Amino acid sequence: MRYKGSNLESNQNEIKPIIPNSSDPYNRRLTWCDLFYMAAIDESKDKNVLITRFPVDRKENVVATGINISSTIDTVQVYMNHNFYKYYPKITDKEINTDTDAKFVDTLKISNTFLPGLNGDYDGDTVSIKIPFTIESNKELDDLRKSKRNYLDMSGKNIKKSEHDCVQSLYMITKVLEKDKDKITKPNF
Repeated sequence: MRYKGSNLESNQNEIKPIIPNSSDPYNRRLTWCDLFYMAAIDESKDKNVLITRFPVDRKENVVATGINISSTIDTVQVYMNHNFYKYYPKITDKEINTDTDAKFVDTLKISNTFLPGLNGDYDGDTVSIKIPFTIESNKELDDLRKSKRNYLDMSGKNIKKSEHDCVQSLYMITKVLEKDKDKITKPNF
């Protein structure tokens, strides 16, 4: 069984068919990661989750939100089997059956806008996720997610703030990756 699909490049609005080539990272064997990712995307469509931060001392410690599946740090946009996958795992043929632990995301990522409402920070807070699968409970969570109650506290103040996004953006812009250290210490002009 082989992976067959089309790569949607970010600078194009059309689907580019994959040309069979051994160096093409998208023409490769199907992996368990591919199967689990596609199954997770299919099962989480139109689903919501409840994220609870402990200890629960106020109503803002429970947040209703949608689901975005991301399995690997490096992703690619792929159109395959009449489905568009925005964050498809980027795994090359030569990486199959090798140690790829560092490529996978192993944690929950919560939007920075939720942190003030959850009274959370970046020190390893404990959260739990509840995923309701019935149509009625997902409809109820979707209604809650879109209501003002999900954005305002009891005094009417906004609990979703973007002040942490600025800090996170500055960090990401100024972060130096290990592979780029030589470029900074030994610049070539």
